[in-house]
Amino acid sequence: MDDEVEGLSVALTPVQMAAVLGGEDVPESASLSNRVWGTLGLVGGVVELVGAGVLCLAPEPTMVSKAGCVVLGVHGSDTVSASARQMWTGQLQRTATAITADAAAQSLGASPETGAQIGLAVDVAVPLFVASGLVAARVIAVRAGRFRLEPVNLLRHEGPLNTKIGGHTIREHVGKTEVELFERLVNKPSLPKVSSFHNLDIAERAISATVRANARAIKAWSRSAAVGSKPMVFEHNVGSVVGIGVQRGSTAVSQLSNVRLILNMKSYNGMPYYILTAHPF
Repeated sequence: MDDEVEGLSVALTPVQMAAVLGGEDVPESASLSNRVWGTLGLVGGVVELVGAGVLCLAPEPTMVSKAGCVVLGVHGSDTVSASARQMWTGQLQRTATAITADAAAQSLGASPETGAQIGLAVDVAVPLFVASGLVAARVIAVRAGRFRLEPVNLLRHEGPLNTKIGGHTIREHVGKTEVELFERLVNKPSLPKVSSFHNLDIAERAISATVRANARAIKAWSRSAAVGSKPMVFEHNVGSVVGIGVQRGSTAVSQLSNVRLILNMKSYNGMPYYILTAHPF
């Protein structure tokens, strides 16, 4: 706006005009700083909108990703709108999210200062909450779906010799002869019986079938089990002979079709949990 008096021109920006009408001063440095922060906020809002679009367009999204799409989309639009106003006016602008949270806090008895702090905290927490929720959903999906989607490869679960790291299925329960099983009973007085799969291929097929049969139970366990908790046992009758077993005090050799699978909730070889051991019984 130009106001000419005896050749003198005074230019007022919309921000300065609003300040004059309101009887306030607007330092140019503060106005510039607010515009810079408004620009950064606008960029952040656009990033949120892009993230929301990715979640919405993801093939076969989970309910978590759908919810994340909506929340990020709404919050991103709110941030873009408030930041654009701040860029234009040079004055600090609050998002509708922050204003709503502030009002809710004050209605519950919080002071205006505390309400403002709560509003800001909620505004910042929204995208972080969505991100953490997606990460948690991904962890659950990985835990619950890895065995279901991939045939069991025992070599990935097998640990080094003479260590307590990883599993020991191949080392102790695959390809053992009758003589080796009886020798193990002699060398391990605490064991009442021992067994072995006929070979590695049969072992992996039988264990994969056991995983499929217990998929729901394994999924529930993977969601609730704490890291380092007691290993969990799952069993299944595969319907055909998969190995042999011997028992202390008897010379008989049993043909076995049941499989016992023990999973350990510890990270190993890129997996959130692994097969501690598996054997026919």
